[in-house]
Amino acid sequence: MMDKEFASRENIKMVQGIAIMLMVFHHLFGFPDRISVPYYAPFDFEFIHLETILAYFGRICVAMFAFCSGLGLYRKNSKIVQKSEWSLLTGYKEIFRSIKNFYFRYWVIFIVFIPYGFCKHIYEFVPVQFIKNVLGIACTYNKEWWYVYTYLRLLVVFPLLFSFAYIMKKKGYRKSFLAVSIALIFLFIFILRINDGMETGFLAYFISFYIGMLVAEFNIFEKIVHGIKNIGTFSSGIVLITFFLSAGIRAFVTSTIDFLIAPIIIFCLIYWLHSKWAFRSIKWLLAIEGKYSQYIWLTHTFFAYYYFQKQLYALSISWIIFGVSLIVCTCIGISLETILQAGRKKLNHA
Repeated sequence: MMDKEFASRENIKMVQGIAIMLMVFHHLFGFPDRISVPYYAPFDFEFIHLETILAYFGRICVAMFAFCSGLGLYRKNSKIVQKSEWSLLTGYKEIFRSIKNFYFRYWVIFIVFIPYGFCKHIYEFVPVQFIKNVLGIACTYNKEWWYVYTYLRLLVVFPLLFSFAYIMKKKGYRKSFLAVSIALIFLFIFILRINDGMETGFLAYFISFYIGMLVAEFNIFEKIVHGIKNIGTFSSGIVLITFFLSAGIRAFVTSTIDFLIAPIIIFCLIYWLHSKWAFRSIKWLLAIEGKYSQYIWLTHTFFAYYYFQKQLYALSISWIIFGVSLIVCTCIGISLETILQAGRKKLNHA
């Protein structure tokens, strides 16, 4: 059942599909003060509001994305190391490609959606502000784009972190690298604890990102799988209990521990993806959502908040609103990605 590719690229993409669904649900139903149209939530009862709990829980999606980014980038650069000598310059060349690809998609969405806001006088044109938004270092036009700047900084800092790990391993200090990394994580957690309100800042998601790197370097997920594999038939039950305990703690306690809960949730989800209960149709859907997650992230709040809220929430029932949001934003993603790829082909042949 389990192998070296437990947390494969395909499985991580499906986890990102789950994360983007959580993000959409979080933004659609986690901020009732931002919704001016009434709707019906069938699973919000008098004594327990299940949809509200799920919407609040959905905020963990950002920590999940940060973790997956750290894990994915580390594994990608580790493969480069296996093929040839790695250098800081090599690392930044790879990161530049990632930043370039991200910006291309970001700018396509920007060009399609932002002019409408100016035409409808939703936004005021301020040149400096406009340039900052184009570069992604400000989120004036869409507040939910705040993670763009955080993500770009994570990409920029990654080659330095990987270079440190690479040098330490090359000199035979792999265990020392782990010890220093754990000490740094505890230091960052301490800084978060003494600085209230930083849980959505760069440092909180840097921790998630760095933990993803460590999980990749030390094959932590694979070692856990190997450990619970010896338990036999009870292993699935233990993973299931762990998932619900972690999700319950996160849902009912606080979001400040997302960087600790997200890796556990991701492990449990990947374990489920390896099970017989993850049907092909579900995997296919999650893979599609993961593939177009950047588009869905950057477009769904135009429908939820800024442009088409009345039209969207006129559907009245929360799960229909959620489903239509995903379908519309996924279709937009497929369309824009097709246009982007066609444009790239023309430029390459020009």
